[in-house]
Formats: sequence, structure tokens, C-alpha cells
Amino acid sequence: MKNAKELIGIAESLDTGKDYCQLYEFAAKYLQGIKPQRNTETFRNTVKVIMNNPVDKQNLKVLGFSGKGDPMLIKKWCSYIMSCKDLADLDFDDLHYVMGYCARLSKIHKEGC
Repeated sequence: MKNAKELIGIAESLDTGKDYCQLYEFAAKYLQGIKPQRNTETFRNTVKVIMNNPVDKQNLKVLGFSGKGDPMLIKKWCSYIMSCKDLADLDFDDLHYVMGYCARLSKIHKEGC
């Protein structure tokens, strides 16, 4: 378990550009939903499924894209999350914290604050 400063450092090191806002929001909400399981592997498996099927209408709906989402953006973000060593080493609570923080950072970038 890392302290808040370390977790914020990890979040700030990730790409939280405005294009990824919905994806980080999905990650934070998904992790909140599976909190009783406390299983990071469930999250990673879900990201892998989405990465392999970025044009699937059900996946787009789950990610919060109404109409069309950019399949290349989705695939890029999923690949980024899967390859990030800092995220892979986190326990469930720390991963949830980082994804929530990234969702906030991304929203700030999206709103131009």
C-alpha cells in the first residue's frame, strides 16, 4: 500500500489528456462497482476485452460513448493502461485511487481549467 503522495505522483505521470476523460471515468466507476471483490485482475481482464473489441457497440456503451467512440483512441488507452508497470504493481485500493484521480485530472484538462 502506497501513501497518497506516491499515488498522486503515479496519477500525474500518466497521460490524462482531455480525450481520455470518459475512459478514466469508466475505470474509476468500474473499480467502484467491483470493490467487494477487490480483484485488480478482473479490471485488467475487462480492459483487455475492450482493447481487443474497441468497435463493439456494447463496449462503447459501457465506456459511456453515445453513438460512436474513436476505436483507435480506445485501443490506445487500453494498451497504455495494460502496459503501465506502475499500475500493474498497485493493489486494488491504490489502483482505484489512481484511476479516480486520473478521472479528475482528465476532466480538468477537458474543461480547460
